Amino acid sequence: MDVINGLLSFYYGFIFASVISFARLFTNRCQLAFYEKSRKKIIHKWKFILSGRSRCDHCSEIIPVLYLVPVFGYLFALGKCTNCHNKISLIYFLEESMAFVYGSAYFIFARFQYLHYHISVWFMILYFFLCYFISRMDYRYFLIPTGAIVSILFLAVLELVFVIKPDHLLLISVIPLTWFCFLYLLGYAFPEKLGMADIHFIPVLCLAIHFPHSLYLPAVASFIAIIYFFLRYRHEKWKDSRHNKIPFGVFLSLAFLLLKIIP
Repeated sequence: MDVINGLLSFYYGFIFASVISFARLFTNRCQLAFYEKSRKKIIHKWKFILSGRSRCDHCSEIIPVLYLVPVFGYLFALGKCTNCHNKISLIYFLEESMAFVYGSAYFIFARFQYLHYHISVWFMILYFFLCYFISRMDYRYFLIPTGAIVSILFLAVLELVFVIKPDHLLLISVIPLTWFCFLYLLGYAFPEKLGMADIHFIPVLCLAIHFPHSLYLPAVASFIAIIYFFLRYRHEKWKDSRHNKIPFGVFLSLAFLLLKIIP
């Protein structure tokens, strides 16, 4: 039985790595189709986003299927394009490797936490995809697409109904509502400090992460953001750096993924 669970852990790790590979391609094409200058030239946007093979960033040559295999494809290609021999960014390999580790770890966690743990893992795969998409969009454009927030809300409700089936439903619903009211008042008092997308995103993630983790989510995200702030701006004066924007959606997504694997 341990061998089977080990193979399943490897399998789900590979699925997560594949998802982040697709999410990266999906996000890049969404940016080109909707947010960059190239959007005016792309008429059939969703056809452009969802169809077509992956290409090299340097020579635009189609990448062979063997080298598209998550994690291992980078190793097979020796970190270089097989056509133009330019180096492939190491970030691709690191993202896929971390996704592989996370997927394997989440399966182990879900197996002991939930009765229907396979279903829980597939819900987490969709959360993972959406969190990656939101993080990339917020980091580049300082915006969180409404469709992605609604998708997480829809998944959270389905998971509560079919997987979690909680006894403390009141706490699960009241805490996100409380966060929303508090953040809305905070945003009203300081309109330039907190975006409306963050105000909507935080309660939705709290609903998806459930009680008691929903109590800690904003605090954990803020702690990660503070570390990022000081690491990025350690060479700047506080007076200047404190006025810079911070993509809080990135840190909320990271906090959500971390808390999801803590019992």
